[in-house]
Amino acid sequence: MFRNSNSLDLARMVLLGVIGISWSVVISVGAFLIVQAYSDEISKGPPFADQAMAVAEALEGAAPSQREQIRRAVTSRFFDISLEPGAAPASPDNFEASLLTFRFLTQNAFRGADRQAPKASEVAGILLGVREQGPEIDALEILLSDGTRVSFLLRRPFQRRDDLLQQLFFLFLFGSATITISMIAVYRLGNPLGRFQEATLRLAGDLDAPPLDEGRGVSEVRAVARTLNAMQARLKNYLAERTTMLAAISHDIRTGLFRLRMRSEKIDDPVERAKSLEDADEMAAILDDMLTFARSDQNDVGFERLSLPSLLTTICDNLVDQDKDAVFESGGRMTVIGDPTSLKRGFLNLIENATKYGLRARVSTERLPDEGRVRVTIDDDGPGIAEEERDQVFRPFVRLEDSRNRKTGGTGLGLAIVKKVMDRHGATIRLDEAPGGGLRVMVEMDLA
Repeated sequence: MFRNSNSLDLARMVLLGVIGISWSVVISVGAFLIVQAYSDEISKGPPFADQAMAVAEALEGAAPSQREQIRRAVTSRFFDISLEPGAAPASPDNFEASLLTFRFLTQNAFRGADRQAPKASEVAGILLGVREQGPEIDALEILLSDGTRVSFLLRRPFQRRDDLLQQLFFLFLFGSATITISMIAVYRLGNPLGRFQEATLRLAGDLDAPPLDEGRGVSEVRAVARTLNAMQARLKNYLAERTTMLAAISHDIRTGLFRLRMRSEKIDDPVERAKSLEDADEMAAILDDMLTFARSDQNDVGFERLSLPSLLTTICDNLVDQDKDAVFESGGRMTVIGDPTSLKRGFLNLIENATKYGLRARVSTERLPDEGRVRVTIDDDGPGIAEEERDQVFRPFVRLEDSRNRKTGGTGLGLAIVKKVMDRHGATIRLDEAPGGGLRVMVEMDLA
């Protein structure tokens, strides 16, 4: 699952997971407390008796003109209060008799010893409106001394179901909104880092990649974007200056080599003349290798669609014309995107090395399943390369042959040039032992 995920994606997923679990716990605990409180109200009843008796005593002691104001002030979420003046004849015994009856009824309704707390399913049924559970009485009345009837209308728990469901809904809504906002915040905070990662990787292969937007993100993000863009500009200037310097050096050295060849042609001794011309040719070849190596990391201006089997066939046919043993076996039509000149130079170095150090080259191509990539395999019959030395041969000026003779060891830049060419094309190159002995070179690159 996480095979193709980078560390930033994993950090995002872990953070979002922690936020989600935390809010799940908060919502669950909140819902439990709400339902638990609701269950307690169903089993025990609200503090109906105490509050109602206190209200009745306050109304009894207040003047008739103040009772309406008191009624509005003390109406609670458990009961409604209504006043009916003149409902009965005035009598000093009205209030005490009604209060005794009130105490008796409320104690039986809410304080029964055999009353048990409802189960969670019963509470859920009440919340859903399919079950009614609550005290056995809905309303009680008390007569005041002046004959005013005070009615207490009890709001049974299932009648307050909508209020409780609203609490659960807002709790869930708040948690969901928090998780959503957290996800957006994590993405917005992590997205600039992802862009930096992509820009850095892109910059490694293409200095002409578009710069980062310096106006997005917080101040620190904008500062890093400016720094990365400045670094990209400096690298481009450095490479441009290096290319200009190499062109000037190449011109001057080639001019000197041309004069050297002209003077060598005037040497009377044929043996010395041949040696001098050979030295001049070797210096020119070394110069070509160094310039090719220095220029092999330029951008993708020359990239185009090309047939890989046709390219390899041309290389092998040219080597056969030079009396070298090179055979190509095609695995079908395969099109890649690349620079024909540099790709031809890279594969030519590999196949020519196989014919030079391994006596023969057997080249083949195959399409990798389910990857959209192609593998080019080059086998030879040479001594091969020790496993501990296979990574070193791609470094510049590294030669496994100790002599400084170009005829036997070269300049040590051939495989370094191949590595840079393949890196520029997004290809991978790997060395292994051939099945019949010798060296196997495997190059894998994307199909167009």
